[in-house]
Amino acid sequence: PPALLDVADLSNNLAFIYEAEDNFDQAETLFLKALRISHEEFGQDHEQTASFCNNVGGLYFKADYAEQAREMHMMALESRTKLLGEQHLDTAQSHANLALVYVKSDEINSAKRHFDSALKAYEGNLAEGAADYEITVANYSDVLKSLGEEKGAQDLEKRAADQLAKA
Repeated sequence: PPALLDVADLSNNLAFIYEAEDNFDQAETLFLKALRISHEEFGQDHEQTASFCNNVGGLYFKADYAEQAREMHMMALESRTKLLGEQHLDTAQSHANLALVYVKSDEINSAKRHFDSALKAYEGNLAEGAADYEITVANYSDVLKSLGEEKGAQDLEKRAADQLAKA
């Protein structure tokens, strides 16, 4: 099994290289290999399996497969919530990723709920998650502005500035 787990890690890392080159087919093959190995060795509710689900979801999002991205990010979120709790940085990342998938699918209310959950979790962990918090705030603010909700975007940006100043 240790050698098999090394294969999973190497497949995952190599998949990122192919993804960066926009070779989605090869990246998908390698990400799914890593996910399969992790799932077989550890099961669905394991941090590594959730991380690999997240990576596959990111690839599907980049490749414009919103439904598949949603499924993978939802699996990652469910596992991370169960394993790590709602306030963990990895859980926040899954909420933020799902929010973007919902934006792409034009499901704005679901996107807002996930953005709010991500921000709440990041705000509890700003010492470690400030950079991801700022990215999530910027994404959420852009969405609000695109909806004509300028006041909401301004309030969000002020809230974030206040939070970061306290951190």
